[in-house]
Amino acid sequence: MANVVTRAALGFATSPKRLYYPVAPKGVLETFVTGAKAKGVFLPAWILDAGHTVSDDIVSTTMDVRSFAKRKRQAIATHASQVDNADLVTMNEELFTLLFGIEYYQRAWSRDVTSGDETDLLEDCKWNS
Repeated sequence: MANVVTRAALGFATSPKRLYYPVAPKGVLETFVTGAKAKGVFLPAWILDAGHTVSDDIVSTTMDVRSFAKRKRQAIATHASQVDNADLVTMNEELFTLLFGIEYYQRAWSRDVTSGDETDLLEDCKWNS
């Protein structure tokens, strides 16, 4: 429902250029699950449930955030709302970085024809202050 409201609001706004949704590509999760099982890592149901993943070809934009993986891990470990994800912070750094080191996005809406946003969500966006 939230994405329906968001997309409707874009029709009234003049400044947003694009809307992206974070996604979990099926191929990435399959590689991760294979690696985790080989290392004997417990995997929660949300990772094993392939129903919420998307086809790899849906991904329009990727961002390499491996240099922030350690901080992401610390944030998950520290934030009280993430207590049910404790298994994520106990896995080894290599597997955690495989799952969280690259962010994947699907371009859901664009005001204009877009190009060059494969690695930059804000490409061609101008900020009005």
